[in-house]
Amino acid sequence: MAARDAGDEAFRLLPLRIAARRDPALLSSTRRTRTARPESCTLRDEKTQPQAPCATTVSRLAGRIPAHDPRQSRASRVPLATGRMTREASGLKLEASPIHGTGVFACRLSRKGDVVHVLDDSRVVTPENPLDSDKGEFERHCDWLAKGRQILMGIPERCINHCCEPNTFVKTGEDKLRRMVALSDIKPGEEITYDYLLNCHGGVVWTCACGHQNCRKTMLASFFDLPLSEQRAQRHLLDSWFVEEHRSREVFRNG
Repeated sequence: MAARDAGDEAFRLLPLRIAARRDPALLSSTRRTRTARPESCTLRDEKTQPQAPCATTVSRLAGRIPAHDPRQSRASRVPLATGRMTREASGLKLEASPIHGTGVFACRLSRKGDVVHVLDDSRVVTPENPLDSDKGEFERHCDWLAKGRQILMGIPERCINHCCEPNTFVKTGEDKLRRMVALSDIKPGEEITYDYLLNCHGGVVWTCACGHQNCRKTMLASFFDLPLSEQRAQRHLLDSWFVEEHRSREVFRNG
């Protein structure tokens, strides 16, 4: 993948984020840095073909990235990723997104409560098995789960955009698999989104461009930076591991 993150404030903070995971005193070990939006989902050595912008634009996701937003770069107009999807993702497709870059779109109807996608957490990043840039493995495509476990996200999940009013959320089942569950009915052609701030603590602040009427305007660094009332309204969407690691927080007390 071509390096396009030199001017991106989120990527300039990578050394601090990496150091923080090595030294918990700098930041919490519970990390979820999907708040640093990847500039492109294209993997190294993948073949790409030019695609026209998606003609199906859901009105509630029709916002555009402001001209001053450092995340708006040539990556928003480059050919789309064509990486092979897993079997569970057969009902999804990659297309140009009105939110940012390449997004994930539904190919079929999903009803509220349906499992939209099963996340692939098989690629665990460890000191013995570090990221390999020659294979297209980069820090910006990673997620941090329970006890700081670092996962390299696969396709299509690394391309899923944030929305302040998303149509999916992630829950871990008893079988330890993480599933994206529909928060509302999702029609074919609708972009799949989730709220990056859920299960996030110690991320990066940037300007949100989801375009929803209830957009927060700013992507905060932590779920706990939200007003307490909003934390309580959203806490039922938090994953169980995140709740357990932050049980002492005020949001989980009575009220």
